[in-house]
Amino acid sequence: MVTKAAAPVRLTAAGVALLCVLAGCSKSDGQASPVSSAPASGTPSESTTTEAAAPADYSALLITTEDIDSSEPFTAEPPILNPNGEAGVRGQFFAEDSSMIGSTIRILADPAEAARVLELTRDEISNVAGRREPSPIGTNGSVIAGMSLDQITGIAVLTFSEQNAVVTLEFDGPYGKLEGLPTQLIDSVARRQLEILKAKLPDIAPPAPLPVAATIGGKPVDVRGPVVCKYWNGRSTITAGNSVLKIVVELEPDASVVHRVELANVDDVYLSSLERTATATKAGNTYTVIGTASGESETNPPRQVTEPFEISLMCP
Repeated sequence: MVTKAAAPVRLTAAGVALLCVLAGCSKSDGQASPVSSAPASGTPSESTTTEAAAPADYSALLITTEDIDSSEPFTAEPPILNPNGEAGVRGQFFAEDSSMIGSTIRILADPAEAARVLELTRDEISNVAGRREPSPIGTNGSVIAGMSLDQITGIAVLTFSEQNAVVTLEFDGPYGKLEGLPTQLIDSVARRQLEILKAKLPDIAPPAPLPVAATIGGKPVDVRGPVVCKYWNGRSTITAGNSVLKIVVELEPDASVVHRVELANVDDVYLSSLERTATATKAGNTYTVIGTASGESETNPPRQVTEPFEISLMCP
């Protein structure tokens, strides 16, 4: 189910030091000084980019209580802007019988990025036991309707994209009742949410592209965490992700040669690519790396795994 509390903002102990790396603070007075964009050979440098939440107020994209045509009145909670640090908005509506309607809208840079994130969003749905069925709402709409995992409440989760937005609508029936909210209500709310997006999205400036996008084995993977770009002894090393999924790419700064690619914890398998078996291109400060990586599972007996990959990484 959608929770009422916003995700906490995490601040690492290295946050202040990182700001100085990005701004170029001097050792003497702590004031910002220019940083060279092309360090001399042998001179180490490091820069980090994160998925910064856009400052825009996306709450106008949400449905309101007036859009919920139900005999049971719903009350709106205050909208949550940029939930989980991602550009967008989340709204929740509750009835006295504990029914809940939730709408989460994530705003991406363009429709292509939205299509990739929509697939990731579907794969992360884990609070309802049911079979995914196609839905006529929006682009690539689908719905899962069934019971909550504790077999107490009927739930329906509908996802779709519209332009550069990805929408997740959750409909929870009254607590303790096996039936979910009426199908007619689900359909009317979903169509109204789509209408609002079509009307108001063109007036909202899209956020910057995500700093990392990865496809492994033909499926997009969710890489969260900062992108760190280091330059040392004539080579660039780019790392992205966290302990769940981490990507490391070492290559020439002009992308002419890829020396190594490491993909950690892809379905619990460590994958790597040998030197010069992957290729890369560079457009501005974005590297796109394509190749095949292999590794051995920790199962008994071990299983050899080989997967194609395509990774786009943006250095600041």
